[in-house]
Amino acid sequence: MIRFAALAPVAGVLLLGACSLPDPVSSIFSGRDSGQSPSERRYEQLSRAGVPSVLAGVENEEGRFAAFLKLQERNGIGTWVSPDNVSLSLWNGFLVATRGLGGDIMSADVGEVQAAILFGFPGYYPRFQSYLDGENQTVIRSFVCKVSSRGTRQVDLGPFTATTRLMEEDCKSSDQSFVNLYWVDEGTGEVRQSRQWASPLLGPIALRQIPR
Repeated sequence: MIRFAALAPVAGVLLLGACSLPDPVSSIFSGRDSGQSPSERRYEQLSRAGVPSVLAGVENEEGRFAAFLKLQERNGIGTWVSPDNVSLSLWNGFLVATRGLGGDIMSADVGEVQAAILFGFPGYYPRFQSYLDGENQTVIRSFVCKVSSRGTRQVDLGPFTATTRLMEEDCKSSDQSFVNLYWVDEGTGEVRQSRQWASPLLGPIALRQIPR
């Protein structure tokens, strides 16, 4: 499991549907052990190179989260890594895979809901998602998701405050349901922060951009 740094309850704030997150934490890259593994050395190199970074937290592990750095991008999907070699795959801010968390989301087809959310088109859209169950078997589910807007929100990112449109994605299948939230920058179209469901075992994951 990922070694989250105990800093502040970002995931809990997103669960409550807050308009903004706590102030950026300047020490997220500090306080690590001096004896580094190969993955930690790679992480350190990425950090020094100034690559984009996001803060991510598993909501069920309250108050514990870590910084992920962008390792690479292929076909528009970025791979982001933690010091412990846990990885997230993001497509324009949308979570499409995780590795190393347990109960991982294996893949997600979010093309239609992504377009609806980024461009502010309300309506019903399909989502297809596969994840690992408690027996490490891949489960595939299809969902019908209602996309709607909760209105304008200001998000304090530290160096600047972003004016965003808070979009809701309410998804249901025959036996499961979840609600995802996306704060979409009205100027750039970027997803500045989000709360996205991964799997029944993992639950929601909170994500937030870290400006450099």
